[in-house]
Amino acid sequence: MIIDLKGRKVGRLLVLRLLGLGPPMWACACDCGKEIIVRSDLLTRQRVRSCGCLKSDKARERVRTHGQSGTRTHRAWTAMLSRCRNPNRWDFKYYGGRGIRVCDRWLRFENFLADMGEAPRGLEIDRANNSGNYEPTNCRWVTRNTNATNTRSVLLVAWQGITDSVSGWSRRLKIDRHELAEKIRSGIKPEELFPGRQAR
Repeated sequence: MIIDLKGRKVGRLLVLRLLGLGPPMWACACDCGKEIIVRSDLLTRQRVRSCGCLKSDKARERVRTHGQSGTRTHRAWTAMLSRCRNPNRWDFKYYGGRGIRVCDRWLRFENFLADMGEAPRGLEIDRANNSGNYEPTNCRWVTRNTNATNTRSVLLVAWQGITDSVSGWSRRLKIDRHELAEKIRSGIKPEELFPGRQAR
């Protein structure tokens, strides 16, 4: 026995008419304007509720949820996650590689935004306790210089009559601070690292 579905609304679909012989098939009009053919049992069990636009709209809505993609705050969030979760990043060993994690709450951008607010211009995220995780009680927005000097231990290096932190020297000589710190800790002297260069 064929159940008469004509005129019934299933999700976004309005059942229009029964088609041909064999397994009951119904022509349906979707709210978006498309017409599709659906098996009777899929309609009665509500397994099909649109022409496919419902799934697409839900996917787009998930992307648009926070409306922040591409902003400074969203870039800071994605970089934070990558440092802790992507072993292919050059700096992973300084973060995820040494046990630094992002708290479960901040795995969703909306929660990160609610806790930290939008990233102020010119500031970046920093962990007050450099050995602690990325979590609300340990993070703040700071200047790049403050962030650079907040290392596990600030190394002071004297060279050509100037004493400065590794971060300071990395800015002066335009060298990555992590790489410079590793070399200094390994015992290499500044004059060996920068033969012929002048401190500025």
